Amino acid sequence: MEKEAIIVANGLQIGYKTSHRKTNVVNASLDFELLSGEVTCLLGRNGAGKSTLIKTLCGIISPLGGELRIKGGIGMVLTEKTNAGGLTVYDLVSLGRYRQTGFFGALKEDDHLAIRESLEAVGIADKSGSYMSELSDGERQKAMVAKALAQETPIIILDEPTAFLDVTSRVEIMLLLRSLSHEKGKAVLISTHDLDNAVKWGDRLWLMDKKTALRSGTPEELNASGTLDEFFYSPLKGRMI
Repeated sequence: MEKEAIIVANGLQIGYKTSHRKTNVVNASLDFELLSGEVTCLLGRNGAGKSTLIKTLCGIISPLGGELRIKGGIGMVLTEKTNAGGLTVYDLVSLGRYRQTGFFGALKEDDHLAIRESLEAVGIADKSGSYMSELSDGERQKAMVAKALAQETPIIILDEPTAFLDVTSRVEIMLLLRSLSHEKGKAVLISTHDLDNAVKWGDRLWLMDKKTALRSGTPEELNASGTLDEFFYSPLKGRMI
């Protein structure tokens, strides 16, 4: 499958407006490409601007400057634990079809098909009638991924999707996202602090801090060049992420 640059940024300036109408610039110049058919993991220390970048890409906040081109829509999974215990898994995933169903939200056969296929893709079709409150943390996160998948967008962006999960569930989610990316050609961007799983399962890493431009490469390239050690380790403090 031929890869395509789905998101392209040139000299992108990100930040936000303060309550006093001042501008807080988090990063003044970012250049990157997000490719279809790849899992890209965004890594960096707290305060590096990862969440600001994610919100900018998802349209929650506006860029402060530079160029940002996005082809197609974005399915988004945020870091907060979902509070939808009163919904069934099927009902939750159906919310991903809101763009197609319009104001009144009437589901048609193609919507139901997209929902069923999304549940099958993440491996929880057997839980479709269960309430969200009955699921494990890993199953809830799979349901949230299914909701994003049901939107049928070429891009899925996830902010700390494994933050609340145990080790086994973290690996399951990363394998799921890798499979969705490779088999369906999705461009998957994951903001994470889980360096080990990012290196193991990510096709590409974005290393972000406030001092340098965003550095991009495959885990093998960044490891061979010593960039990973330089970025994440300190002689005095050890691992920094």
